[in-house]
Amino acid sequence: MLLIGILTKDNFSSAGIIYWVPLIGVLYIIIMLYLQTTGTGGMSLGDFISVFGYALWLTLIAAIILPFTRS
Repeated sequence: MLLIGILTKDNFSSAGIIYWVPLIGVLYIIIMLYLQTTGTGGMSLGDFISVFGYALWLTLIAAIILPFTRS
């Protein structure tokens, strides 16, 4: 939605909530995975964090930086 708004010079892309949606989505996925894997018992927080690969960490960093890149 951001890319389309920027390419078409739409005012929708300047809405503040649009920049926070990726971070909310990534956090939702992480929380749901944590609840499903640790709810069965046997997996600690350290084990849970070590399961993630580089792609999730890069996505999380990009989602955190995105709201602060508005010009």
